[in-house]
Amino acid sequence: MSLPRVAALLLVLVSLAAPALPSSLSAQQPFAPAALTAQDYARAERFLAPSTEPLIHGVASAPTWLSDGRAWYRVSTEAGGAYILVAPGTGSRVPAFDHDRLAAALGEASGPTSDATALPVRSRSGDGPGITVTLAVQVDG
Repeated sequence: MSLPRVAALLLVLVSLAAPALPSSLSAQQPFAPAALTAQDYARAERFLAPSTEPLIHGVASAPTWLSDGRAWYRVSTEAGGAYILVAPGTGSRVPAFDHDRLAAALGEASGPTSDATALPVRSRSGDGPGITVTLAVQVDG
């Protein structure tokens, strides 16, 4: 069978099937969504970032570049998070600092024990050869 005949046959079949389509598929009917309930909003809320972020690991923040060409960033982990120092020139990737030691020092200074995987870092910079971290800590007393 030639291509024009196949196309003509297909056109006839489609035109015969068109009246059988449900009227809800008509482009002439305006879209009218059902009213949303509080339960709909509560269900949708479960998919917002605060609920889904703990389920996703390995997501990196924007890097902070150091003057010597290295960079450091925060990466989400199963336990919480970690700060990583990378040197693109050598391909090295190591912890940016001793997370456990910093958490212990924060615990001594502020009273409550700090979690090494949830350090309260508020800002970071790398203007010099080292790393500068600003922490937000509430001190009792």
